[in-house]
Amino acid sequence: MKKSFRTPVKARISEINKLKASLEKKLKSGEYYDAFELLDDFSKRTRDTRSRIACYRLLIFMKATFGAERDRFVQHVKMAAKSGHIPTMKMVERLLHWYEDDDDTRGWERLYSILSCEKDPDYDNQLENLDVTDIINALDEPDSNFYNAREAKKLALKYGLKAPKTLHHDESTFCDEDIPNILEEAQELVLKNDLKAAEALCVEYEKVNPIDGAFTLSQFYHSLRDFNRLVKYVKKGVNFGLVPHMYVMSALYRNGLGGLKQSTELANAWFWLATKCDDEDYTGFHTAYDIEMLPLYRWRGLWQYNNGEEMKCN
Repeated sequence: MKKSFRTPVKARISEINKLKASLEKKLKSGEYYDAFELLDDFSKRTRDTRSRIACYRLLIFMKATFGAERDRFVQHVKMAAKSGHIPTMKMVERLLHWYEDDDDTRGWERLYSILSCEKDPDYDNQLENLDVTDIINALDEPDSNFYNAREAKKLALKYGLKAPKTLHHDESTFCDEDIPNILEEAQELVLKNDLKAAEALCVEYEKVNPIDGAFTLSQFYHSLRDFNRLVKYVKKGVNFGLVPHMYVMSALYRNGLGGLKQSTELANAWFWLATKCDDEDYTGFHTAYDIEMLPLYRWRGLWQYNNGEEMKCN
């Protein structure tokens, strides 16, 4: 999937206030289709991103997301997501699953997880209980719910984030295939719940291959939800030019994990740097794992509960 977002567009305040007055009147009198046409025309004329959010919320409220209105519903959802509206990105993932069976579904799901905060309310549940106020309020959706690449670039400059000279997008450029037995043995030890021995093997592997070792240990600690040690190895990976770790840094700052102070600014700056450093196929993005989901490769499924307690490595 392509992550070069359009900059969110906001119509003039005078135009939005005029729209609100007309929209509220129609919604309160039950003229829902007329209200939708009003919003639809406004979004086409002004390219206002927030009016697109109001459009698809209204269609959900009207239970008109299939049949004749399906194409317009899908269009407004996709346009809002591509303009950087983070909650809508979860909607796109659902749409691709329901309507198109697109291979891009997993990409939108991961994108939402990296750009959203674990503490954010469940947007899907909010959409199931919409009222006319929620539709009108969409026209005032806060800037914090958008990823704005133009602003994120400024933040990257502000915080002095720069692309390393050498970049690694996936394991093909740093994995040492001559020493696979160490990691296989470590995996077997994890499955036996001997985490300390598994950790020791990973640390030994890092001495042989520092880049792949940092990547491996970051996944190991992520699997155990040990965010303090995860941050240590993600930072190492960033210094080695690991693009996947730049995306992970974005998620860590957005959620304030591993001793990092929560910062939307730094989260957006790191995400911008990651997209700048990624290749045209966004290999680094697809190699990355995020805070909510399990790691994708060697340690898939190793974060588990043992006797009702989360596994920890003390």
